[in-house]
Amino acid sequence: MGGLPGHKPGSFRGRIYDEDDQLAFIEPGHFVTFALTPGRHVFSITPWTTEHAKNGSHVNVDLIANQHYYIETSITLSLAWLGTATLHVDQVTCEDSQGVAAKYKPLEPVHLRRAGVPTALPEVSFPHVLRN
Repeated sequence: MGGLPGHKPGSFRGRIYDEDDQLAFIEPGHFVTFALTPGRHVFSITPWTTEHAKNGSHVNVDLIANQHYYIETSITLSLAWLGTATLHVDQVTCEDSQGVAAKYKPLEPVHLRRAGVPTALPEVSFPHVLRN
């Protein structure tokens, strides 16, 4: 029922971009970690059928060196016509990301795209920030 009106957003399957550079093809139940340069980044997601970031859902994030950022993707559908979907991409806190995502598996390398390969970090479990 995820993604239907009155329910929590559903799992997203599609492309994620940093500006115009496709980083990966996201699969439900998976996560991916990137080490990106500090500065302003515009992350966007599009359905798997769309091959450019322009018409996607966007979030602007100003990355600071040596900081961790969590980006969440999801989808909601309209009952009026189930083919109508709203994509969501949001920056969330580390604490908020630890719920369901803590059970996610690493994204398989085959789903990385040219721009994502050099910045992807190998992970065996969902990353979290340890508190002192």
